[in-house]
Amino acid sequence: MKREDVFHQPIRPEPNSPVAADQLERRSHTRFSVSISAEVTELKSRACITGRATDLGVGGCYVDTMNPFPEGTHVGVCFHSRDRMFRCLACVTFAVIGEGMGLAFTEVAPNQKASLLDWVSELDNEPEAKSRH
Repeated sequence: MKREDVFHQPIRPEPNSPVAADQLERRSHTRFSVSISAEVTELKSRACITGRATDLGVGGCYVDTMNPFPEGTHVGVCFHSRDRMFRCLACVTFAVIGEGMGLAFTEVAPNQKASLLDWVSELDNEPEAKSRH
């Protein structure tokens, strides 16, 4: 798959997915199973929580964390994995206390967008990466 084609993939629910059906329908991009350190900062209070991004795509991610921010919270996100780092702004689309939160990316700088596209394109080409639609 070409790097640019990542934005044009159809959504297909994964069997037995813990994500609610209405959440799946809101996704517009494929997500890939990952395990990436995530730091999420609430923009107004600067409160910060850490967790693990377990699904990542060009439009958003899911972050495992015991104390997620409430739905609708605007946050800054920073992901770290090996020699990579990605930063953007996002909005919490759903949250379950004790489990985690879904984030929709709302503002991604051009250089960060290119980095994310490269990252997701590499995940799409890895045989062990499982895509979640």
